Amino acid sequence: MKYLLILLALQSILWACTDANPASESNLQALMQENDSLITQIRLKNKELEEITTSMSQIEMNLAAIRRNEIEIENLRREGGENMQEQINELIQEIDAYVEDNRKKVAILEKQMLNTQNQSIGLAKLVDQQKRNVYEKEQQIQNLLVTITSLRQELLTTINNKNEEISNKQRLLEEKEATLNTAYFAYGTQQELTDIGIIRKEGGVLGAGKSYKLASKFEVKNFKKVNIRQVTDIDIGIVDKKNVITTHPADSYYFVKTSGRTILKIVDQPRFWSISKFLVVETQGGL
Repeated sequence: MKYLLILLALQSILWACTDANPASESNLQALMQENDSLITQIRLKNKELEEITTSMSQIEMNLAAIRRNEIEIENLRREGGENMQEQINELIQEIDAYVEDNRKKVAILEKQMLNTQNQSIGLAKLVDQQKRNVYEKEQQIQNLLVTITSLRQELLTTINNKNEEISNKQRLLEEKEATLNTAYFAYGTQQELTDIGIIRKEGGVLGAGKSYKLASKFEVKNFKKVNIRQVTDIDIGIVDKKNVITTHPADSYYFVKTSGRTILKIVDQPRFWSISKFLVVETQGGL
């Protein structure tokens, strides 16, 4: 800019000289044309320098933005959280965009340096340093991506282990719940139930006064399974008589006949199964 002001001042002097000495007008005219040419060149140089400065400034802004994202990624890695991976991915995408933009700007900067007439050593060194900054930052980003990839794998392994642990716990809970809510029933004649080891005689004297009770040892496979939360009716078939051998609160159930079949109606499920999870009904007659 200062060169431009000097040339403008020189132009004013040349005009004054022309007025004072008409004989040298042709020479002065040539000098004025040369002066105009110099002014044009200075303006061109200033424009080129401004373009180079703008490119370098934009590269610096991108590098600063990349650094901010790197710091944020590091903070996320330390803090963790449910959305950590998603946030890190978004920051990495922004970094990739900044890196790509810097590559383009460095290419433009190199082209500007080739075309510019401002071939000063200082400017060339500054541009070269900027190129090195961009390259070093790309290397740092590659290292960061390697670290993040390792972190992703660790996170994935942790999540898989947690999911497996949760799945196992859920399975155990379901099995436990199924066990707690499972009951068993069997019905048949006294002889049938005795033969398969579900009931046995006990008590009495000399064969008199003995009663049948649930055997102390029996095979569960001889019973039918029911879900105590779902089953309210148990069909024991067409029978003449029935007798509940196992112990269940008397006010928690009753018998009813439907279409000739005898149905045990459970009116209070938790109470009915509270004493025993096994129901044995002795029947007589029927089919």
